[in-house]
Amino acid sequence: MQARRAILRSPIQRMGYGGYLSLALDFPDFVKRVEEITNEFREIHDHSKETSSYKAPFKVAILNSWGK
Repeated sequence: MQARRAILRSPIQRMGYGGYLSLALDFPDFVKRVEEITNEFREIHDHSKETSSYKAPFKVAILNSWGK
């Protein structure tokens, strides 16, 4: 979920395994999941049309007070 939010804020152009491709071939479920995630990122790119997400023009602060 964090990755999806980050992609909406700043779309990525590339995604990699972060390692040796030959090692990934031993895990077909992993390769399939990466393919699904990659297709999801492509869909997000298509829907967002590479525009940035809305950012509120203000900051929110929470103030807590303990004791008296």
